[in-house]
Amino acid sequence: MIQLNFDVPRTGTGTTEWAERTENILRGCSNGCLYCYAAHNANRFRLRARADWQREELTKKAEMTSYPRREGVVMFPSAHDITPGNIDAYLRVAKLILRAGNRLLIVSKPRIECIRRVVADLTAYRPQIMFRFTIGTMDPDVARFWEPGAPGPQERIEALRLAFEAGYRTSVSAEPLLGGIETAVEVLAAVRPYVTDTVWIGKLNKARQRVDLTVQRNAVEVERIEAQQSDARVVRLYERLADDAIVRWKDSIVAVLAKAGRA
Repeated sequence: MIQLNFDVPRTGTGTTEWAERTENILRGCSNGCLYCYAAHNANRFRLRARADWQREELTKKAEMTSYPRREGVVMFPSAHDITPGNIDAYLRVAKLILRAGNRLLIVSKPRIECIRRVVADLTAYRPQIMFRFTIGTMDPDVARFWEPGAPGPQERIEALRLAFEAGYRTSVSAEPLLGGIETAVEVLAAVRPYVTDTVWIGKLNKARQRVDLTVQRNAVEVERIEAQQSDARVVRLYERLADDAIVRWKDSIVAVLAKAGRA
């Protein structure tokens, strides 16, 4: 089977570390993540109130009938998830992207019922696909606090195993990492048996901008993670995992290492 490159050296930050193009067909996301950059930006630019972000609404892009061949990797989705409410539209658009010969990076906090359909429906395009599932903690209570509408860690592991056993390429994003060094180590140990390619680790980014700190517990939890992800502790995390062949560091980690003279 031909193996197409996904994780190649790229410049830039955020999604541009992973893909040359991003696509979305939905406004809103039922995951309700407290740190969500898309919800923050929608509120900031007065496109939708933050309190209304969990309402999912298909956009005109969901009605596309063709898709061009693109250079590089297409990440779809990037600002929402794959849910029972949009799975039919998602699969239709994903097939358009794949039929054009594109490489597709599927990023999700996976619902196993949805991934089961994606795995089955896109089998013909398997060499063009990589799944990258977001798993930032193995603690269900921590996950439930930060990502209240998303599946828990165990369901995400089961979805990862499902994709892996179906012969797809698999990867994990531990960004945002919802803890410190031991959290990263626990996630890595849990996902390793089902990862064919890489595990990306990144900090909780811009939490003081994106999280509602008027809620007391939110403020307490942001402070807790900031302490766990201080520059000194990030350097120690790097030292512990630097030799692990499947680990990759997101831009937030690379910036700390550069400041410490470790990049």
